[in-house]
Amino acid sequence: MAAQGQSVTLVYEEEPLNEILLDLSLRYSMQVSIDAQVSAGCVLTLQSEYPTIDSALHGLAEACGLEVVQIAGVYTFRYQLPPSTVVAGPPGEERYLYQGQVVARATGEPL
Repeated sequence: MAAQGQSVTLVYEEEPLNEILLDLSLRYSMQVSIDAQVSAGCVLTLQSEYPTIDSALHGLAEACGLEVVQIAGVYTFRYQLPPSTVVAGPPGEERYLYQGQVVARATGEPL
């Protein structure tokens, strides 16, 4: 969800990440998900401007050593996942990592 045509200004002093995300969620009518223990461990003082809400959320995540991904319209904050380690198999054998989301056939809702 991007704020078209307007920048996003973040001004917070000694605020827990969770409080910042609650404020942004209300201001920009978006859904955010973060584990309470993860968010409690990050207190920020900010005075920053971003071109979009997406870039603001990514900036917050980076400041806390987290990553943000959008899953079914919900911005989800989580610890950064390490790069996949590829284990070499026998010559000529290729390995693939598939990731996806399971959805209900009838409704298309995530399960």
